[in-house]
Amino acid sequence: MDEQRLRVTSSRHELPFDQLSSRAFERLGLRLLDAEGFEEVRHLGASGQDGGVDLVAQREGQVVAVQCKRYQRFEPKDAESAVRELLARPLSPKADRLLLLVSADVSRTAEERGAAAADGLPVAFWAGTELDLKVHKHPEILEAFFDLGEGRVRGPLLAPAPPARFTGRVEILDDLRRKLVAGEKVALTALQGMGGIGKSALAKKLAEILTREERNAFPGGVLWWELGPEPDVIAGLNAWASAVDPKADLSNLKDSAGRATVVRQLLGARGKLCAILDDVWNLEPARELLAAVPPGCPCLVTTRLGDVARQLQCEIVEVELLPSGEALALLEKLIPGGVAGYEAVAGRIAEQVERLPLALEIAAGLIDRAVEFKLWLHHSGIDQDRA
Repeated sequence: MDEQRLRVTSSRHELPFDQLSSRAFERLGLRLLDAEGFEEVRHLGASGQDGGVDLVAQREGQVVAVQCKRYQRFEPKDAESAVRELLARPLSPKADRLLLLVSADVSRTAEERGAAAADGLPVAFWAGTELDLKVHKHPEILEAFFDLGEGRVRGPLLAPAPPARFTGRVEILDDLRRKLVAGEKVALTALQGMGGIGKSALAKKLAEILTREERNAFPGGVLWWELGPEPDVIAGLNAWASAVDPKADLSNLKDSAGRATVVRQLLGARGKLCAILDDVWNLEPARELLAAVPPGCPCLVTTRLGDVARQLQCEIVEVELLPSGEALALLEKLIPGGVAGYEAVAGRIAEQVERLPLALEIAAGLIDRAVEFKLWLHHSGIDQDRA
């Protein structure tokens, strides 16, 4: 929701990590760890609510606890404090190594202070110039979080990154992409489906595709806002305005209608864009945000409520359960060691949880190793012989 592509004057300009939001910096860290070969990379919670550990991953069989720090200056005391915060968060299994991603350069003295506070655990720093070089090694990450210009200003990307192990849904992604790029008369396309079926993940993946591959269609970029059961429309309008102009101040406009008018003008100057409203529960908040979208710009809405989609005059695209093959492929990615030799059992597990992506992720989290399928069978009541 709060990610945005920051303008950089050239591809070798040191990247302005400290200008990313806390959440965006953590998401950059997650994607970078995955790209650098770490396994089972997970985000532990909302920014500031993670108890000291932002990310956890595995490398060469060891658990790595990671904290992401956006600082303009990172002093030795900051290194010591960050390491102590990492150690204060209980993890199961316990961390074997510590890693700090820091937006500023870290001095040797700071590294030594951090190491001294680590109770004997190895501590590594990806900081400043080194972090810059690592991100530049992965163009897809560079492109997702920073705007390198290419001769014209591009719009912001506020959509969260899709799940690292997103699988399948090729046909519906292609269909939605065609509808939005073609600019059909239907202004909105809704993704409707039960909770946990993967609507939001699908929308995030689509946002990534549009941003990377449809720049000519959407020079203004892709906007995102998640509403949920208790939406904050004012915060959404403010975020969209700030994404276009960081100095934008809408505080003198007391209602959403006035703010929407200003935001629509700001967005309109960026060129055609695509707006995505995720997890819409109620009609009026969605309408208030859509009022800020410039005319002629397609929108995508995700909702589990068919009535809301119809009242917004959306073309409804049903999101169905994952096909059996895609559900098995998702389990293959989620379970450490994969499902080789246990394909039949994995298929039964997928069916037991109704091939819902969220339920598959939870089930995979209960299986630490592929050999523990038998334990799952015992507790789930699945007949192993039949499996």
